[in-house]
Amino acid sequence: MKLLAVFALTAIGCGDNVEVPPDAANFVHTPLPQVIPHTFNVLDHPKLITLTYSDHADRAMVEAWGDAVVTSSWYKAVAGQYSIGAMTHAAKFVMGPSPTTTIEDTDVEAKIQALITAGSVPAPDSNTLYMIYIPPQVSLGDSLSGVYGYHAMLTRPTGERFAYAVVLDDGTGLATTTTTASHELIEAATDPYDPPNDGWYTDPGSPDPWSLILGEVADLCNTDPVVTEGGFTYQRSWSNTAAAASENPCVPNTGDVYETVSAEPRLMPTVAKGETVTFTLTGWSTAAEPDWTLDTYDADYSDLTAAQINPQLSATKINAGKTVTLTLKVPAGAKSGATAGVYVLSGQYQRPWAVGFIVQ
Repeated sequence: MKLLAVFALTAIGCGDNVEVPPDAANFVHTPLPQVIPHTFNVLDHPKLITLTYSDHADRAMVEAWGDAVVTSSWYKAVAGQYSIGAMTHAAKFVMGPSPTTTIEDTDVEAKIQALITAGSVPAPDSNTLYMIYIPPQVSLGDSLSGVYGYHAMLTRPTGERFAYAVVLDDGTGLATTTTTASHELIEAATDPYDPPNDGWYTDPGSPDPWSLILGEVADLCNTDPVVTEGGFTYQRSWSNTAAAASENPCVPNTGDVYETVSAEPRLMPTVAKGETVTFTLTGWSTAAEPDWTLDTYDADYSDLTAAQINPQLSATKINAGKTVTLTLKVPAGAKSGATAGVYVLSGQYQRPWAVGFIVQ
């Protein structure tokens, strides 16, 4: 899945001197979603192969990140529960100067295949992950425009399939680059073949509103604060275990409070064209904290935009055990059977909750 700029991560200040419940984590709420195993295919002992260009200013640093990530506590935290074991940094290869012409995703695929065919890099097996870094000076075509990174699979002429990941350095610094690399690494490891239809993925199906979201393990934590270890920056990743325990589901957890809402009705109701539907949002958090801000944003797989369904919140702040209503409008011209919804975003890190409806 291609990693785009999903939410605007503008910090939203919380109110001060607010009365808060003494036991915020114990309010009854709808459980957080679980990522679902499909075929259980994972890279159970990933072999990372780093591919860089000689004129990439951060080449040495991304190679060093590859050395560091395999033994990092970040990796142990995000990989363990998905039957993914020890990782090795199996090889590093410098490809020469970067392309001077505009490239598309198919050019990246062809480059990786050519390196394998030439014997320049180790041939793939079921645990191989080729990670290629594209420097900021490279001109990107339409298929790569606005993309930070993505992972996918390729098939060799002899039929073997293998995983690869692409990290596009946008020039804003090493922290952004390694955050993207960690995002794509854990998603490739948990969902290596034919993403998102293999491995672990949150796709519960309609009428569950979480069917409207980007559902790979790092996508679910896109808005959470990053973590730093050994001078490198890493993206947090979804933990089924923590989610089931009503803890911060995005690990490693550095002790920050996780705040969000749950919605009633929980499942997407079927609503007639031209009608409205109202949801009751109940706030909850992993510890007591001041009121936090609410906002809405287009759900990734909604058939209608937020502008079309006109989300209206009765208030823009909430707290654990408190309620706010959200009203959505079904356009008169909507297609029957369409599914539509929004993320309800909570707090300064915009933790998402999915809400939606089905058009009658």
